[in-house]
Amino acid sequence: MVDLANTASTAGGGMTEKLRSLHELKTAGALTPEEYESEKQKMLAAG
Repeated sequence: MVDLANTASTAGGGMTEKLRSLHELKTAGALTPEEYESEKQKMLAAG
């Protein structure tokens, strides 16, 4: 499993860039829809 919180935070940019990266992982099949939603909620709560 990918450490999404760490990957997104080191990718640079603000919340929009982090969410874009997360969406790209889902689109590429690296995340299930459930994993995507879970990680998205964590980012939004921390944001």
